[in-house]
Amino acid sequence: MPADRGGVAEDADPQHDDDGGGQLRADAQLVTEEHDQRGDDDVRHEGDHEHLGVEDPVEPRAEAAEHGIEGGDDRDRQVGLQRSGASSEEALAEAERQAEALGILTGTVPATGPGVSIVIRDPDGRIPPEVMLDAIQELRNAGAEAFQVGAVRIGVDSAFTGSGGAITVDGVPLIAPYTVTAIGDPPTLAAALAIPGGVFDTVRRAGGTMDVTQSDSVLVDSLRPSKTPLYARPAQ
Repeated sequence: MPADRGGVAEDADPQHDDDGGGQLRADAQLVTEEHDQRGDDDVRHEGDHEHLGVEDPVEPRAEAAEHGIEGGDDRDRQVGLQRSGASSEEALAEAERQAEALGILTGTVPATGPGVSIVIRDPDGRIPPEVMLDAIQELRNAGAEAFQVGAVRIGVDSAFTGSGGAITVDGVPLIAPYTVTAIGDPPTLAAALAIPGGVFDTVRRAGGTMDVTQSDSVLVDSLRPSKTPLYARPAQ
């Protein structure tokens, strides 16, 4: 009696099924292995590509950045040197200005500026050296900054000696008429000499005369020798 064909299980060949299933599993395994192999290769290639893609651009950028930093340092150094040079020049100029100002006060450099020119006449030779000293003191108190009597530059240690008609300053004989040049504010200096009982009155009582001329520019060009202190030193 023929077998019932209503079910597929009865007609199926177990051996055939086993062979077919094994083949399918083998094919699937092969496909999977190939896929995995390709995946590994892709990963390696992508890794290589990524590594090259990162390394190649970074090195030039790093070098560029390094050069940029070095370039910035060079520029900063150059600016610093320029500023240092400018500062040095300014310091030197200031030192020169201070030396000139000190030289004017000590009488070691010529000086010019507004001031007065004084002429004292002593026809009878009666004007004593004290009158000349008083004239210098009055001018100094009035703000005079530089003095010259005849051809002698007046300093802080200048001394008038002698007697009427035979006056010396710092050992140099003065010949009448006596001339005095002083740098300062002209009206103030002239007024200081004309105060009652001052230099002008003293000269007149001694039989002399005194003329004072105010000027916008006078020249004090006699110089005092520079001296080196024997004992004094700058304090630290």
